[in-house]
Amino acid sequence: MGRDRAGGVRRRLAGGRGGASGSLGRGAHVSRRGLASSPGQLELADDRRMFVVIDVDENDYGKLKIGQTATLAFEAVGRRELAGKVVEVYPFISRALDQNRTARVKIELGPERVAGVVPGMSANAEVLISSRTAAVACPTASILVRPRGKFVYLVADGTIRETAVETGLSNWEWTEVTSGLAAGDRIAAPPESVRLQDGLRVVEKDREL
Repeated sequence: MGRDRAGGVRRRLAGGRGGASGSLGRGAHVSRRGLASSPGQLELADDRRMFVVIDVDENDYGKLKIGQTATLAFEAVGRRELAGKVVEVYPFISRALDQNRTARVKIELGPERVAGVVPGMSANAEVLISSRTAAVACPTASILVRPRGKFVYLVADGTIRETAVETGLSNWEWTEVTSGLAAGDRIAAPPESVRLQDGLRVVEKDREL
């Protein structure tokens, strides 16, 4: 069983080779500033500044701005999260990916470094585009979408009841609920093996989300 909670909700754009907004994609390779070299010559590079270039869906292009904060995680060094900042939003939409149009963003790694991060590595990247504090939020997976709107199954007196909700900011993990729920309400997380319906009896278990 899931438990609603009041807390901060942050909306992030995830980018990667897949270019799908909202999915945690894999960022393009890490790069560094340097001088191009010819065959047989050494390349001089300044590794004091390192960047990750990601692609996001074209629908999110207008939400991207220089200065936005980002979170980067490198699988090759244990997925430890590093802070970053958007330093460039490319002024064009790419059609390089089949069936996808994407916007390209350059993120600079912050001053904190992880030993072993080198040019050429891939990274998971998310860009923070908005946030809200003191919000009532619930797991995104617990919100069901039907033609008549969005709803959750509210748990009360050992049974569940379909309850309409309105939502605000969201990401893959959490969604802000602006109407229909209050902090402390309990909701049922839809299981894969059981179809939820009004009046279904449940056994509640507290679980830290």
